[in-house]
Amino acid sequence: MKRLWMFSVLTAVCLVLTAQGAGVAADLKIGYVNLAGVFEQYNKIADANERLEKKKEQVRLQLEELRQMQQQNVDQLSEKGRQEQREKVSTKQEEVRAKTMEIRAEEERILREVLQDIETVTGELRKKNEYSYILDQRSIIVGPEEDNLTAQVVEMLNQRYKK
Repeated sequence: MKRLWMFSVLTAVCLVLTAQGAGVAADLKIGYVNLAGVFEQYNKIADANERLEKKKEQVRLQLEELRQMQQQNVDQLSEKGRQEQREKVSTKQEEVRAKTMEIRAEEERILREVLQDIETVTGELRKKNEYSYILDQRSIIVGPEEDNLTAQVVEMLNQRYKK
């Protein structure tokens, strides 16, 4: 009798916990975004890459100029000429180093801006559509296509982006 009563109580507790868990699961809404796809389709990134590529090309030209300066035959120059050549090379190296650091800083700034833009847009979508979570698609093995928010995120980002 005691066992039957204990079994009944345990069964009732399990049923209540299962019902509560099902209620929580019903309220749980998860969306996902393909961040790589957002990065590929966001116009701000394409424009930034174009600007950065021009700057990188300038650095490549400066590096080529530097290589040519370093390959010049300084043996035929006077001591003063060699010293001037070393100073020119050193100045050019500093220019290249400074430009490279400037490009890296700009890349980092752009990345921070883009991630902030994505966070803002996904936060708005989460509130508007009552998502509990919005995850990166890489975290999901499979999910319903209607919860893929990539196209909406890209559209919102591109609408807000001003060149």
